[in-house]
Amino acid sequence: MTIRKTAVLVDNHNLTKSTKYLSEQHRPFDLEKLVQNYVNGDDLILKKIYVVDDGSISVNRFITYLSSNGWIVHRKILKEIFRKYTIINGLRSPDYSGGIKCKADVDAIVSTDISRLHLMGVTRLILVAGDSDYEYPLSVAKNDGIIIESVCSYWSMSKEVRDISTRCHILDNIYADILRS
Repeated sequence: MTIRKTAVLVDNHNLTKSTKYLSEQHRPFDLEKLVQNYVNGDDLILKKIYVVDDGSISVNRFITYLSSNGWIVHRKILKEIFRKYTIINGLRSPDYSGGIKCKADVDAIVSTDISRLHLMGVTRLILVAGDSDYEYPLSVAKNDGIIIESVCSYWSMSKEVRDISTRCHILDNIYADILRS
């Protein structure tokens, strides 16, 4: 059996959204158990997680925990985007009546990293996310000969990611096995 060079990329925001509906108690899961469930003896050459940083203590603790467990953490600061703008004296000004949308734009960073995996000799990608935003970089990686496996809850995996992936792992099926002890 050939040992594959595996990379695990986790869009934490997508993962958190996915798992939110899997447990009524919102019990925390163990990210290491999730990785071990799929790596299966392969040479794990990259564990990278993309975290939206809202400045909270819990996010800082999470980042510290991940870093101490061998994860490369890409931290993206949350920014506020106003839904509406008004023009005052020819200048665009935020209109607070439209509400605020918070965004971190990790998709572009994840996509860039996916498109560069072949340069690291990666032969298998485990992407923990199901956004259709990843359709193009995943198809590029697949054309480069990388085996694509996606992990996501059933309801949040897009048809595009499902179609590109060599194998789809439905988080719903293993959620009980990866809960934190």
